Order: sequence, then C-alpha cells, then structure tokens
Amino acid sequence: MEASWAEYYDSVPSLKAHGDLAVVGTISAIAPTVAPERGPVFSMVTLTVERTLWTRSSSTATPATVTFEETGGTYNGVTFEIEDDPLYNVGDRVVMFFTEYSPGKYRVTGGPTGRFTVAGNSVVPTVKDGVQLEPGATESAFLATIQSP
Repeated sequence: MEASWAEYYDSVPSLKAHGDLAVVGTISAIAPTVAPERGPVFSMVTLTVERTLWTRSSSTATPATVTFEETGGTYNGVTFEIEDDPLYNVGDRVVMFFTEYSPGKYRVTGGPTGRFTVAGNSVVPTVKDGVQLEPGATESAFLATIQSP
C-alpha cells in the first residue's frame, strides 16, 4: 500500500510544534486487524509508556498506555502494509510523537515521521526523509534533543 501524508515533518521542533506529547515506550499489544466496508484495513496498537519526554502543556497528564490506529495489518491471511510506514510488532521499543485529537484519543504526529525505533543504544527514524539523525545516534542524545526547549 502507498500513502500520501497530510503531515510530514523533518525536524524535532516541527514535530513538537504540531504534536502534544512525546514518549518512549514499548509496543505491548496489537488488536486483530479490522477491514471496514469503506476505507483501509487497520489495527489498534497499544504502547506502554516508559517515560514522558515532552508535553505541550505542563498540565497534560501522560497516560500509562496510549492506544492508536495503525493503517494496515494482516486480514484473512493477507498482509497490508504502507511502504514507508512498516507495521508495528509487540515488543518494539519506540520513541513516538502523538497528537491528541479528542480527549484520550491519539494519532501519531506526522505519520511515520513521528516514529523512531530504539535498537540497543541507538535511535533510528522510520523514514529516511523525515527527521535526520547522525548514524548511530544514541538514545540519550536523541531524548535530550526532544527535551530541550
């Protein structure tokens, strides 16, 4: 599958300008894929929050888990996946930027540009033309970038 992203950001400041929350955590659950009569297949993904990195408002309470919709999934034995936004896996450790579009309802800010994988001590952006990180960017350095004003 291919997608045209309405929001696509290439810097941490732009993600923060358009988002409400940045967290680090682990994908803890993925619900069975749903195939609506109209629209693409999707799955609900749950992220268990390890730590809040940034919030737009100091009065914003970060939930212990964030559940959000992922376009794609496996339905009736067929896997649907957007080319530049790979499917999540339970156990993935990630840094995510979220926008709260309704009380308690979140979406990933900037689609794949608001999503980063933590592998060992390195952070890797999901897309090559989003936020640019130095090869081998460490988790602590990236998290400090997000937390700076």
